[in-house]
Amino acid sequence: YLYQEVNVVCCLYQEVNIICYVYQEGNIVCFLYQEVYIFCYLYQEVNIFCYLYQEVNIFCYLYQESNIVCYVYQDVYIVCYLYQDVYIVCYVYQEVNIVCYL
Repeated sequence: YLYQEVNVVCCLYQEVNIICYVYQEGNIVCFLYQEVYIFCYLYQEVNIFCYLYQEVNIFCYLYQESNIVCYVYQDVYIVCYLYQDVYIVCYVYQEVNIVCYL
């Protein structure tokens, strides 16, 4: 349906709940697929992607001119981002702090 210039689509397909909608200038998609929660949206030129997969929390987003990816996978914390044309990767693996950058 269309409500105040907002397009909203909701459906159920094989016990999978899917909700997709567009709000103002932001494209927002939310859905559940096989116990995986995914949340994507665009807000003021910021693309944000968040989801949960097999008890793993993953958070990825793009903010202004910086590409930032943060996630946890099997107790491994990883942060990647771009700052003033510098690509930096930081992560923690089994209590070891590692920072790599170019």
